[in-house]
Amino acid sequence: MSDFEKGVLVGLIEGEGTISFKTSKGNITPYIAIYNTDLTLLRGAPSFQALGVLQGRSHGRRLSHWKPIYAIMVTSLMGVYRLLISLHGCWISERKRKLAFLMQ
Repeated sequence: MSDFEKGVLVGLIEGEGTISFKTSKGNITPYIAIYNTDLTLLRGAPSFQALGVLQGRSHGRRLSHWKPIYAIMVTSLMGVYRLLISLHGCWISERKRKLAFLMQ
């Protein structure tokens, strides 16, 4: 992944995304997601497509004037690990830097 692609991904994750954990039946699984109403933006996210699954999703109460919101997510432990390792040292946000450090 080029430095430019890393910069784009870090910007998208820090600006429009999240690094978090979900629990299911006692299992804790990390995930990385980017949310946006522009499907073209998410489809163009470099190198993220190989690791994630593009999902259509709407948040909150659905009103006729709301745009649909889309999410691209990396939900496998190995996918999250590979992405965080490849972006190591690129984070701007202190919180995301700490979360990435925890994954190592």
